[in-house]
This record gives sequence, C-alpha cells and structure tokens, in this order.
Amino acid sequence: MKLVYGLSIMLLLCQTHNNTKKEHFSILKQQETERIIAYNKLDSTKHLHENDESHLFDFLVGNFTFDGKTLNVENGNYYQYSGTWKVEKKMENRVITEEFRINNSNSVPIFLGITIRSYNKNTGKWVMGFFDVLNPSKWYPLGQPKKESGTITFEGKFPGLTKGQKLRIAFYDIEKSGFKWKSDLSNDNGKTWIDNYTLIQASRN
Repeated sequence: MKLVYGLSIMLLLCQTHNNTKKEHFSILKQQETERIIAYNKLDSTKHLHENDESHLFDFLVGNFTFDGKTLNVENGNYYQYSGTWKVEKKMENRVITEEFRINNSNSVPIFLGITIRSYNKNTGKWVMGFFDVLNPSKWYPLGQPKKESGTITFEGKFPGLTKGQKLRIAFYDIEKSGFKWKSDLSNDNGKTWIDNYTLIQASRN
C-alpha cells in the first residue's frame, strides 16, 4: 500500500513538473511570436516610410549654414558667398518652408527667398515653387522631383534667368550632418546644359 502511494506521489510530481515545463515553453513561444510580430511591423513601417514620397524632403528640416559659388559664364570664374538655410514643417506638417538667405558683410540680405513644398497624396505629386522676397514680382513654379541613387533632382526657373533659361537642381551626398546642392544652367530650355553652374555645401547647425 505504501509503495503504491509512493508511486502515485512520484507520478503526480512528474506530471506537475511536465505541466510547469510545458507552460514555461508556451510562454516563451508566445513571447517570441510577439517579438517577431512587433519586429515585422516595425520593419514594414520603416520600409513604407522610406518609400513614402511625402517624406522626400524631410532631410531638409532644420537650420543650416552654407558656402556656395556661382559661375560667371562669361569669364569662367566663380563668385563665392555664404549664407543660411532655414527649413520648417508647418500647417500640421503638410507644408515645408525654406528660407534661403545670403547677406553682405554688413549683414544686409543681398539674396532672400522662400521655397514652399507640399505633397498632394491624392495626385501623388509635389507642388513646389520659389518666391523672391527682395523682388516680389511673381511665383516661380518648380518641376516634379525625382530620386535616384540617393540624389533628388528637379528643374525650374528662378529670378534673374532670361527667356529660354532654366536650372536643373540636385540635392546629393545627403547626410544627417548636411547635404550638397548644385544647379546646372540651360540656355535652350534643357537641350544642353552647363554643368555645376552653382555649387553649395550645407552643414547642419
């Protein structure tokens, strides 16, 4: 009788141990499944964010100082200058405003303009344009941006350009610490281009 009782106790202990072990593994399995699901959601969100056109110009948000130079096409020399580039998101993050400023030695602006960008999710297109604050005569619409191999390009007309002239703009070498900006000049509506008409190196403050 004592032997039977002892065996019953041992079986009960083994069964309890096995149940506890199963519960432990079940909890670990559930936790691992939850981690995998959370990781997949995060990775999917990251992938969507990277491919969401509405975030194309997020890298610009912030305050930058820059050094630039623009080509004098007549003599082949560059005119050098420095300035500030202030970019903000406004109106529930639907609009990106960019203040581009170049001051003279007396801190008086000799070039001051604002670029406005907004992404239309209904059409899948950007609406962009430049406004010359020092000579507020008109709005200068900019073309649709394209991103390829980390470089964002678009075309447009800007103040000071004559009929038939336009610029091809490129943002490249984009990093958290800053970016590079260049423009190529066309005198025949884009048939031929003068490369590196303007070169700018911007650094985040």
